[in-house]
Amino acid sequence: MRLMRWAAMSMLGAVTLAGCTKQAEPPAGPFVPPPGVSQDVRERMLKLHPDVLFGSVAAVRPQDRLAAVTGIPVDQCRPADTVVFYAGDQIVDAGEIERIVNGNLHIKYNTPGAGERAPQVGDVAVTFKPAKN
Repeated sequence: MRLMRWAAMSMLGAVTLAGCTKQAEPPAGPFVPPPGVSQDVRERMLKLHPDVLFGSVAAVRPQDRLAAVTGIPVDQCRPADTVVFYAGDQIVDAGEIERIVNGNLHIKYNTPGAGERAPQVGDVAVTFKPAKN
């Protein structure tokens, strides 16, 4: 299940970053995305997958590879869900929800490789609402 969610998030990121020339229509409702990912990319993500959720990195604890994420409704997440981090329109890293504490998601992110970086405060965190069974 984790591998499938990671694959889906990677595919969504690749498709949205590849883009198209047609302008995406704005999503319905009072959606106000966090800064960090362009409005065009956010709109394409929402159009491709309306269950996408956006938040932002509020704190990072590099010694434990943990990032605290705010802005994502915690009642729509569970431990082990995949979260992808963006800086601008680029994927920075990914990880899994380790725990939920005081309305924040604590994400255990992957070890950055050579030439990569860990999530930083202000990066955008993206995940999906859980599938309905």
